[in-house]
Amino acid sequence: LFYTAAILVLLNASFLIYKNYNIGSELKKISNNSKKEFNKKIKNFKFVKNLKDDLLIVNYIGESTSALNFSLYGYPFETTPWLDSQKDNKKFIYFKNVFARYTHTAPSLIDTLSICQETDTNSCSNINLKDLNFLPLVNVFEKNSIETHLFSNQGNLGGHNLANKIVLDVNNKIFSGTKENKLLGNRTKSNIKDKFFFKNSYCLDKKIFKKNSSDVVFLHSYAGHGSYGGYLGHTDKKKLFSYPQYLTPKNFLGQDEKNFRLMQEYDTAIKYIDETLEEVISCSLQETKKTKKPLIFIYFSDHGEAPSSLRGHDSSRLTYEMLHVPFFIYFNETAHKKYKEKFDFLNSLKEKNLSLKVVSDIFIYLFD
Repeated sequence: LFYTAAILVLLNASFLIYKNYNIGSELKKISNNSKKEFNKKIKNFKFVKNLKDDLLIVNYIGESTSALNFSLYGYPFETTPWLDSQKDNKKFIYFKNVFARYTHTAPSLIDTLSICQETDTNSCSNINLKDLNFLPLVNVFEKNSIETHLFSNQGNLGGHNLANKIVLDVNNKIFSGTKENKLLGNRTKSNIKDKFFFKNSYCLDKKIFKKNSSDVVFLHSYAGHGSYGGYLGHTDKKKLFSYPQYLTPKNFLGQDEKNFRLMQEYDTAIKYIDETLEEVISCSLQETKKTKKPLIFIYFSDHGEAPSSLRGHDSSRLTYEMLHVPFFIYFNETAHKKYKEKFDFLNSLKEKNLSLKVVSDIFIYLFD
């Protein structure tokens, strides 16, 4: 019995390792093929010389962050005090009705950060990794002599990094987690927290903020994503978010009262995200103030999350929270003066119903 059990365990473990390696190999093949195809496609495009030769756009990509848990969006508990304080800032636009089209990182970011290549708009309703019916924005930027940068707190292996490999394959990239190696698979490891990682990588990279160069920076966050221990694993928080005394698990979540602690952890993570955004935007404003470089800061989350019902972002059990995402744009003083017309136009869209596909349109619009 012992030897039979040992053999069965060994066979199962071998099968899992083999299957995991195959998944990694397949994903690597997809990313390599797409890179070749995109390089081929971009050669056929002609671009005018970039006119915005000193514009910096920083795109902070949130992870599993629902607008419904932001006090900025009307959540009755103060989870985003810093963002709330920006409501009356005339250089700050928050879009009230923006929705993700997918509930998982890879398809959502591939969809959001690319341009459809089909002349028939109906063919653009879904991304297609087989026919590659799209072109990543970063290919357009780099063809147009715009420097691209990625600071990612996501994993660097398998499906966790598929979006980075396909639409965020930029010139300059820094990952905080596991480095890619021969042991391909579908796993991730991120021990560095967002606030520390971005403060000690992006904020200290002086070349990004220098004058007379066009730059696009992507900051890929991980806080907000669930882990085996709940939602605190990707934050530095020890103390849970505090609700008013009148609130109980029953009157807050009803039949889902058993998920009260998980909801509390998620709101703790949202507050941590608010603090990280304050840190990153503050350092961006401080550095660009020295160089007078126009800065436009864009934040959105790849998809939402449904912690109260314990569904995470499982697309097979779709809920509204998984789709409604926070989205805001912040112009620094120089950009607000220089691109006032563009700011006003974007501000006119803040009440519209939009999908995350608008992100690629906004990028192209800002760079003319």
